[in-house]
Amino acid sequence: MTDKQFDKARIREQIERTTATLYSTEFIEERIAADLLARGVFEDAINNGELEIILRNVVYTLFSRQKVAGFDVGIVHNVVEMSVNIEHGEAHVDFIVHIHKPVIVFLELSYTLINDLEGPDARLRVKDGTLQIAEKTRRFDIKAKAALTAMNVPRIVRHELADLSEVIRSTLPDQLRKQNIQGELNKIGLSLNSSTLSVYLQGEFAPLT
Repeated sequence: MTDKQFDKARIREQIERTTATLYSTEFIEERIAADLLARGVFEDAINNGELEIILRNVVYTLFSRQKVAGFDVGIVHNVVEMSVNIEHGEAHVDFIVHIHKPVIVFLELSYTLINDLEGPDARLRVKDGTLQIAEKTRRFDIKAKAALTAMNVPRIVRHELADLSEVIRSTLPDQLRKQNIQGELNKIGLSLNSSTLSVYLQGEFAPLT
């Protein structure tokens, strides 16, 4: 391992350790695991503070999957700020992602999630005209600007962050294994109320053997 690779690994490990400690989602995973194991259904309302922690981890996970154009490695990053405010059936989200490597960038994002009334299931989407993105790079950093263009951050928000149902479907079963249960989710429902997010999960789960 080269010095640069070691440095990158050290930064990533430090960020992941801090995220796991300060922004753990174990508090809700324990509740989900208990209900899914007992009756196959989890149904509850999530408040602003809980949704902030969940979205912080969702954002971190989604950006960790992205590849920066011109580089054959995943990015090293952290979510330095996250704010969620649910009111009148809408969730206003603001956050900042700091990409450390392979380019140095601050991404400031703001958007509003609303209920998607057109689909057959209860799910969310980004409200039209609310997505705002500010990309802050070092002056004359052409590589960083080109990488951001290729990464297409608006796509990440519109098609991945907005579709929290698919994020939950793809990530939650692995997280629940830490609670010693395994299985698959068959149905996911997300619906914004006046000040909370209603979550409905249905699946078949059993204790780990």
